[in-house]
Formats: sequence, structure tokens, C-alpha cells
Amino acid sequence: MVTRYMLASVSLLALPAAALAQSSAPEGGDAGNPAKPAEIIVTGSRIATGNSSPVPLTVVTTENLLNVRPSTLADTLQSVPVLAGSRSTLSSPTSFGGSGAGNGAANQVNLRNLGAQRNLVLMDGHRVPPTSTTNVVDIDMVPQMLLDRVETVTGGASAVYGSDAISGVVNFITKKNFNGLKTNLQYGISRYGDGQQVSAGMAYGTKLFDGRGHFEASYEFRDDKGVMSRSSRPWFQRLTTSGAGTAANPFYVTYGVNSPNLPFGGRISGTSSALNGMYFSANGVLSPFVNGSSVISPVTGVADASLQVGGAGGYYDTSLKASLRSHQFFGRFDFDVSDSLKFYITGAANLKKNRALDIDLTLNNLTIRSSNAYIAQMAGGAYASALAAAGSTFNFSRIVQGVPLDQNTDSTQISINTGLDGALGKFKWNVNYTHGQTHLYLLARNNVNEQKLRASLDAVNVGGNIVCGINADAIASNDDASCRPWNPFGPSASDASAMGYFLTNSTYTQNTYLDDLSADIHGPLVEGWAGPISGALSVEWRQDRFNSHSYMESNDLANCAGLLNCVQGRQGLWRNSFASSPTVSNRVWEVSAETEVPLLTDQPFAKSLSLSGAARYTSYKTSGQYWTWKLGGVWEVDNDFRLRGTLSRDIRAPTLNDLFAPTSTVTNAQTDYLIAGQPSYAVAQDTKGNPNLTAEVGHTLTVGGVWRPSFARGLSLSLDYYQIKISNAVILSPGFSQIYQQACYASGGTSPFCSLQTRALGNYTDTSAANVVTRWSVQPFNIGSIRTFGLDGEVNYTTRLVGRPVTLRVMGTYQPHIYYEQAGVQTTDQGGVTTGPVGMGPAPKLRITSTMSYKVSDAFRVDVQNRWRSPMHIDANPANVYYNGMDHVKAGSVTSVNLSYTMNKPALGNPELFFNVQNLFDAAPAYISGSNPAGRIGGFTVADDPVGRYFTFGLRNKF
Repeated sequence: MVTRYMLASVSLLALPAAALAQSSAPEGGDAGNPAKPAEIIVTGSRIATGNSSPVPLTVVTTENLLNVRPSTLADTLQSVPVLAGSRSTLSSPTSFGGSGAGNGAANQVNLRNLGAQRNLVLMDGHRVPPTSTTNVVDIDMVPQMLLDRVETVTGGASAVYGSDAISGVVNFITKKNFNGLKTNLQYGISRYGDGQQVSAGMAYGTKLFDGRGHFEASYEFRDDKGVMSRSSRPWFQRLTTSGAGTAANPFYVTYGVNSPNLPFGGRISGTSSALNGMYFSANGVLSPFVNGSSVISPVTGVADASLQVGGAGGYYDTSLKASLRSHQFFGRFDFDVSDSLKFYITGAANLKKNRALDIDLTLNNLTIRSSNAYIAQMAGGAYASALAAAGSTFNFSRIVQGVPLDQNTDSTQISINTGLDGALGKFKWNVNYTHGQTHLYLLARNNVNEQKLRASLDAVNVGGNIVCGINADAIASNDDASCRPWNPFGPSASDASAMGYFLTNSTYTQNTYLDDLSADIHGPLVEGWAGPISGALSVEWRQDRFNSHSYMESNDLANCAGLLNCVQGRQGLWRNSFASSPTVSNRVWEVSAETEVPLLTDQPFAKSLSLSGAARYTSYKTSGQYWTWKLGGVWEVDNDFRLRGTLSRDIRAPTLNDLFAPTSTVTNAQTDYLIAGQPSYAVAQDTKGNPNLTAEVGHTLTVGGVWRPSFARGLSLSLDYYQIKISNAVILSPGFSQIYQQACYASGGTSPFCSLQTRALGNYTDTSAANVVTRWSVQPFNIGSIRTFGLDGEVNYTTRLVGRPVTLRVMGTYQPHIYYEQAGVQTTDQGGVTTGPVGMGPAPKLRITSTMSYKVSDAFRVDVQNRWRSPMHIDANPANVYYNGMDHVKAGSVTSVNLSYTMNKPALGNPELFFNVQNLFDAAPAYISGSNPAGRIGGFTVADDPVGRYFTFGLRNKF
């Protein structure tokens, strides 16, 4: 507890923190003995600027990251506040996700919660090939065993690096001169006995050809079992939001809910017989439904009929954490052709598999014939007689527990990078070529063939044998000899052979490619009055391509002949589907120039003052031509204090997926805010591209300073203000979102958002039950702007405690608002909000990470880290009203401890034993985002820990 409060105190002293600009270690390291490399090019510039970069830069070493969280690179980067919106298997529990399919459990970095597509990912200064059609990089591609550090530019950098660098750049810097052999072996398990994780890695490097050449390679294997059940945790509470969100009927939150209309055994409805409302408490046995406590509005006193607490209702139990099994390979060879020419080639590959479980098989209000052959066998025929007397059909609903949509994603990522580094007098040049490709194979087990499901449910008795009705009717075109009738009436009535007829393993493949050729040259142009004026020139050409093939095509329709619950021409064949796409491509060429001009040096009020600038011209085959630029300045007042600032214009071109994504269809329950009573029901929703998109344009301002007081050796502090505005923003607009629905209805049907829904009666004012939505659309548009601002800060302090070195580091970011503005739609603010209508992730206003490292002895070290975020609200829609502050999400804090002991045994590689505890206090995460039915939707704030206390044991060696 003492450690916990100490870290909290350090956080309060630091408050919002930002990063220092440096090349390999925090500026708060050894202030008295800074390194003096011949040339330092930090991320954010192609000119050698030393440590005097005008752009804010956060630098974290791999060693420091893994000391406090020995896990995947994505998990460790959650500790960097500006990257706390990044996704991993912890924050993305389902495996299919994103427009146009893809791997929803991929590990992706997200700067400032503006979206992973708005930051650029580099490795050793070169663009990393995207691993999905959304142009986002899965950073499992990065070689963790040979990674030196991660540099994050928290400002626009399109003029230097090209498109996508609106919110900044994340540059993974590898070790290029590693010699020797090092190994890593570790095992982890949660306090609940699950989430087992095994990781083993090895890296080797050596000099070749009398030191003119060098080779290094690494391999890492990881097997993370994940956590396949949310109910395995005591904090799984099945949160659900009810109400209309108005002052008269505010939203209210209820925990531990069930869906009375979807019991595990099935429930009968839609009949006037005495059996109406009864459920199958056992296979073939109907009983009066066991009701739980009603979910009642504290304002209106009206119950939500679709929810209860307790009782016999059903619920969903999806994955808490997706599993991961991966093989990661990396190799690099370089050779000094001459004193002024070096050849290099690197190769990286990652073979990974993610698995997650989504919702169980659901029958929602399906129509069954009263003459169903299985019903006729029950209770001596009494059930069938009662139902037949009331009508020819009845409705049936059920969750088939234990039959989830089993989502599996295999990803093969390959990248090859080769080039030449050279010198031409005082100038340094580079020519580089990168080829990358990713093959995704998506397998959906237990996907429903809707036509076969309906055929299987229509069981008839022919000559004492129960068969499918389609094989007994007079319609020859619908016959299917393989049809197996299914008896769904009961909690364990799940005949695998019958369900095998309509449940299928559906597959989808996706291929993405990048070819990138670039060249740059930099060096001193002329000697100025205050020092050399330097410049850089670069050119780049690249081409993106993707294609996909689906076994579950979105436009496949069911043959409804002779089937109930099926409308010919409207019923899709697959419950979950994606569309195939032919190969589509985009080509771009760019040219850029950059310069730095020293203005003053060794003056009473300025030890140095310099200005820098960059400009880039970009031409896209699909999206047009654009200019981007950057201006920057550094004023080093004296040895202690330095001011810096930048102003930039940046772009993000629409991706191939934004432009050409084929129509992908899923069926989900959504709330209809037009129909009286605002019912929630399941219909198809199409996600598709928009070929008319143009580039987003961002304008970024950063102003800050670094203070390294000479009277406090080892202390450094920095603070930076940033302001970002993105115009012409590409926003994926889901027609079912409340805010888009309300904009449509308020316009009387004239709003462009009305094109995102199709209604049975074709108008947007009729509130009758007949005017239901028959299809939703989700499509990107250049329809808005995004504005955000805030502060980044960092405090580093290195000293000695009881004669031993101790290092304190506090990083933080304050981001009070993220405004999304669209014409005809009320402005929403994602700042401090967990979920919002724009589909972005949780965005705490304040995030602070505090780390302490204490070397108790030459062999024993203790590392402690605390990650804290501020409280949030559930909803970003300002029009929504919640009862009694029920939209409040408590603050989150996670503390981790690492103990390591290094043995002085050179012959054994100086073995380092470590024991790590994540979430030391087993802090429960804030569960957020709920809606009907129970457990269907919900999640945890990104960077919170849903797994609970987690133990890792490991051994590292270096020879």
C-alpha cells in the first residue's frame, strides 16, 4: 500500500506529462553525461538535429517496457498515455472486426484516440506495410526480441513522411549491431487459473567478413490461451441500458440482467393458447415461465419487458480476451561495400492465429407450425392440440447456449526491406525499397445458413418418420435430401447432427500488398551566420493493392419456397457474411523538401535559436493532389530551458477500404428511434465503401518546453500544448446510430443520413409498427470535422536511494475534448466518454503512468508501475439524459510490480530470473456500453485490465 500511495503522490506532482525529444533514452537519464553521437536523426525529421527537435517526442526503451509488463508489444504500449487508446487482444475480444472484415483482435496503435488509421507506423524510419484493408498495421509484425526503443511523435508529420501522419508517428527502432545470443522464456497465468500464456524467444547477432558485415536474427513463439468466458470474472455484470434518454424517460442502468424472451430452453409466444408465454424448462417439457425481478424505470415506473434480473431468462457469454498463437521471425544483414556505401536487407514475418467466441446461436421470434412433428410427440400430443386450436403457427425464441459464433483468424504477414546507405561528401543519402503482403484467412464456425435453418425447423411426420417439410411438400424446387429436421425445444435439445445441417464453417480470405520505393539525401547546404543551414530532399513512390474472396457472400439470397420466416428476394442466405472484392489498387508519388536554419547562437538570451520547415507534394491516383507543410522552431534559452513549437498541415488519404470496400452484411439487433416504443430488433446491416471520398486535412499546433534545472541533477520536466483540427474528416456513419437516426427524422426525410436506412413504408415520419427498418447501411463520408486539444507532460528523475540508483518517470496526457462536428447533426464530444455514435474508443480526459525502478543491489531490481485514468461518462450524445448520474464510469487504476534477480554466471549467460504481477490489487475494470439483449453488447475501457491479477515467471539469458 505504501508503494501504491507513493506512486499516486508522484502522479499528482507531475500532473499531465509529455515526452522529451531525444534519440535513445529519456532526457531525465544521466544529465551530467549525455551521449555525443556523431549524427542523431530523431523521428519527425530527416535532418540530423541532435536532441533539439521542435516536435514533441516520447521515447521508451523496450527494456523498460518489458520490465513492467512482460507481454506483447501492444500490451506494453498501453502504459504510454498518448497510446492508451491502442487495441490489443485485451481490448478487442472478438476476432472479426472493422469495415470490410479483418482481424478485430489485431494489435494496433492509436494516437490520441483519433483512430489507428490517423497515425503512421514506421520501422527504422520506413513505412510499415499495412496488415489490413483499413491501412492499419498489426504491430505483432515488429521483432520484439531485437527492438531497441519506440519513438512517438505527438504532432503532425505528413510533410516529412507522407499521408496518415495526422495525429503523429510511431517509429519502432531495431537494434542494428546486436552481437551474441540472448534468450527469453516465460509463463503466465491469472489468479483465476486461466489465461495461460507461454512465450519463448531467441536472438542472435554476429559480425562477418572482418567486421564489414553484420547479421542478426530473432524468433519468438507465443501461445496465449485468452479467456473465453466473461462470466468467469466476478465483475462480469451484464450491464444494460434502458429508457428513451429523455428528461421524461431517462436512460437508466441495470446490472445482472437476463432476457426473459430468450431463455436457454426456448419460449412460446404469439399464440392465444394457454401455452403462450410458457418455456421449456427441460427437453420437451413446458412450464410456466419463472419471472425474475422487473427492470423498472425509476422515473416513469414502467417496466422494460425485454429485461429481468434473475428468473429463467437467457443471456450471452462472449470472450473476455481473444487467444493468440504466433510465430515471429526477423532477420537483418548489412555489408559495408566501401567506406561510404552500405548495403542492407531485412526480412520480417509473423504467423498468428486469433480466436474469440461471439454470441450463441439465437432463434428470435421465429414462426413454427403448430403441427411440428416434435411438438406432436410431447405430453401425449396435448401441446400440439392446444397450439393447433389457437392457430396454425406460434412464435419461438431461444438462446442455444454453448453454440457460439466461433471466430478464428489466421494472419500471415511478410515484409522485406532493402536499400543502400551512402555518403557523398558531407551529404548522406539512402535508397530504400519495401515490399509487404498480408494474407488473412477468416473462419467462422457455427455460421448460420438461414435457408437451411428454416427448413430444419419445419419438421413433419411422414409415415412415422420425422423429415424436413421441404422434402414432403409439393414444391420440387426446394427439395434437399441432406436436410435434417431439428428439435430445438429444450435447454439441451441441441442435436449436433441436425444442427450440422444449417451450421457451417464459412471462410473469407483477404490479401493486402504494399510496394514502396523511396530515396532521400540530407546534409549541410551552406554555412550560415549562426551555423550550418541543413536540408533534405526525398522522393517516394508506392502502390497499395487488396483483394478478397468470400464463401459467405453478402448478396447470396435464400430460396424461400415453402419456408416460414422467409421473404423471397429479401432474406439473406448467411447470418454473417462478407463480400468478395476484385483486386483494387492505388498509386501515389511524392516529393518533399526540408530545411533547418540556425538564427542565433551563444547570445545572452539565446544559447541557440533555429527555425525549420518542410513541404511535400503528393499525387494520388484515386484521391487527387495535395500540399502539406510543417514549420518548427527551437529556442534554447540557456543550458536549463528550451522552448519548441510546430505548425503543420497534414493529410490522411482515404484507404482502399474506405473507397472500395465490398458490401459486408451482418444481422444485429438495433434500436429503432422512430417507431413508437423504440423497439430493438434484428435486421441486416450493410457496410460498404464510398469511391467519392477525398483526403482528410489536418492542422496541428504544438507549443512547449523542456526544463532541466542545473540545481537538480538528474531532473527533467517537459510540458507541451497541442491543438489538432481535421477537416473533411472521413467518418464511418452507421445508419442505426441514434444521432444519425435523429438527424434523419428531424429533417423529415431530407437529410443525407436517411440514405443509411431502408424502411418498409419508405418514409421517415410514420411511427407505426408497420414502418420498420428492413436494412441499415454503414458507409464512410467526408462529412465532418474533428477537433481536439490538450497537454502532454513528462517528469524524469534519476537519483540514489540508500546509495543505490533509483529512477522515477511520470508520463501523462490531458485531453479534455474530442469534438466531432457534422452538418445537420448535433456536435458530440468524445472527450471523457467511453462510447459514442461516431464509433471511436474510450477517451479518458486524463491518463497518467508512473514508473519507479530501484536497483536494490547489483543483482536485484524492483520495478513498479501505476496506470491511472480519470472518470468517464458512458455516452457522447449530449441530448441523452441519464437518471441520477448513471452514465458515470469510475476512475481506473492498475498497479504492476516486477522483481528481477541477475546471477553473475557469464558461462550461463548471466541468467536473469523475473517475477511479474500485473494488476497487483486485482482491480475490477469499469464495465461499459450495454444494450438489449442481455450481454450482447458491452466492453471495457481500453487500457483497463479485464483479466484481473496476473502472474508471470520468466528467465532471460544473454551470452
